[in-house]
Amino acid sequence: MNSVVLFVCISVVLLSMYGGGFATIPAYLRDLFGTHHVSAIHGRLLTAWSVAGVAGPVLVNYMREYQLEHGADRASAYQSVLHVMAGLLVVGFIANLLVRPVAQKYWISESGTKVASQNSGNIQLGHGFVACKGGTGTLVELAVVWEMLNKSVIPAKPFVVLGDFWVPILERVRGCKAALAKAPGVKIGAFSHYLQRLENEQAKGQEGKQG
Repeated sequence: MNSVVLFVCISVVLLSMYGGGFATIPAYLRDLFGTHHVSAIHGRLLTAWSVAGVAGPVLVNYMREYQLEHGADRASAYQSVLHVMAGLLVVGFIANLLVRPVAQKYWISESGTKVASQNSGNIQLGHGFVACKGGTGTLVELAVVWEMLNKSVIPAKPFVVLGDFWVPILERVRGCKAALAKAPGVKIGAFSHYLQRLENEQAKGQEGKQG
């Protein structure tokens, strides 16, 4: 088992798998944890990989120096080191086997994703928007339309809110607009434009009620 040729061949095979391992990591993480936070999880994995890349050589060098100080010759000083590294690989392999996919109760429903996609498509097809009194779902839809208008994802379209239900929300946004206006270097042109449109439509609705 002291063949140099065999050692080099095995090393070449192992090194050839290095890039393949990186290529399969995103798919592996997706299967375990889903796609919602896969980028953050991938980042933590690479951070751990980097820590091992720094700590590994330090450990190897320390063990080699320890062997040399206790009379081992330079040729055999790495044997114990390689045995320890092989043991760490076994520990890592077992730890990986103990990892389990995220429980189904924490999954994000595909139906919710489909509804969000359908809403986005409907928003782009609409010629105008009217927000009536509603719950959190209506509030989310209002925010999505507003943001798409504000970021010019869709062209300018009529956007009307009806009823006193929206007054506290408009007041809150008005306060945010005032705070942003005082911040140096902040541009809120589109934001102000659509807020003013909402305020005007709200005022018209109040006048209609009084009439």
